[in-house]
Amino acid sequence: MKYFRTGLCLCALVTAVSLAGETRTLEAGSLSVDSLLGKYDGKMTLHNGREQAFDYQIEVLSVDKEANTVALIAYCSNCETKEMKRNKCEIKEIGKEIKYSCKATYTQEEYIFNGETLKATGSGKKFPYSINVEKLTK
Repeated sequence: MKYFRTGLCLCALVTAVSLAGETRTLEAGSLSVDSLLGKYDGKMTLHNGREQAFDYQIEVLSVDKEANTVALIAYCSNCETKEMKRNKCEIKEIGKEIKYSCKATYTQEEYIFNGETLKATGSGKKFPYSINVEKLTK
């Protein structure tokens, strides 16, 4: 009976140590929300029966870790709306990718950041659209 309890305790200890190691590995593979900060350049494509692509820039201005939100501003010189501000975009997931969503009066956007590119899908006043931009290095 004594050896059984000792064996059981050792099994529990090994399991606890291995789970702790897995947790640290997952955390180490996660992106930092601060990695979102910076400027991005690429294209926005309107899906209105015939696809139209526009030059598009995004600047992620701030990340509020306590509120779990992102603030950004987007620029499109050839679009109907030249400048779009998004405040309090809600961070949904942090891991190997960071996912967040932004809501405005007439739009809903879902963003995915993988450390280098920022992709989004959205629905606007008139048409759905997609965004594909790459982070600019400083």
